[in-house]
Amino acid sequence: MQIKLNGEIKQIDNDITVKQLADSLNIDINSIVVELNRDILDRETSGNVILKAEDEIEFISFFCGG
Repeated sequence: MQIKLNGEIKQIDNDITVKQLADSLNIDINSIVVELNRDILDRETSGNVILKAEDEIEFISFFCGG
């Protein structure tokens, strides 16, 4: 199925959770903010959220710099 991930169209497997997607990209779900269809997901429930076709997901990380 097709989703939009960080602004880019991606093909992913059906019945994949947000956590599984992050894991497949070597992203630690506990170190980012996840936005799904313009709503911020709670970290505790993101592992249970199954992505659907045409979902828009953003993995947002914060860093400090100077």
